[in-house]
Amino acid sequence: MERRFFIQSGLLGSFFLSLGSLALYQRNGSLQAEPVSPLGPKGEKIILALAPAYLEGLAQTPEEFQACKAGVNEILLGLSPLTNQDLQEFFYLLDFLPTKLFLIHSWTAWDQIQPAQAVDLIQSWQKSKITLLNSAAQALGELILASFWADPKHYALAGYPGPIEL
Repeated sequence: MERRFFIQSGLLGSFFLSLGSLALYQRNGSLQAEPVSPLGPKGEKIILALAPAYLEGLAQTPEEFQACKAGVNEILLGLSPLTNQDLQEFFYLLDFLPTKLFLIHSWTAWDQIQPAQAVDLIQSWQKSKITLLNSAAQALGELILASFWADPKHYALAGYPGPIEL
């Protein structure tokens, strides 16, 4: 390869990056990209479908489940990009019809799943002989419960008065 080829490639690449920045600036009015939800739309639907099962007896309103979803998003922002990519792939597989049929034995869309179905699904994963399903149920439960208990409004439910103010 010639030196001239590398220089031309570098100039062409710089041109396209500048073009992309200009398009982003025109769209947003700034060069800052909009924050992307680590859950993605599929993950958000799945978390909202499973949250009532994990938070049974703790949260009842749709607002509390939305707050839980936002908390899971916040937790995921603290994880590495590679971990977030793995989770997005996991949520994609849970929403992909053939794997969805195999894993949850239902055609039902995630936003149509009833809390009783979600409880049955989680219990079947916890009792499954497939270790990966056990781990998935445990990991989703930890994410959902961590986001719920991280909210200071829920401290009283556990009898925790909150952190000591200095």
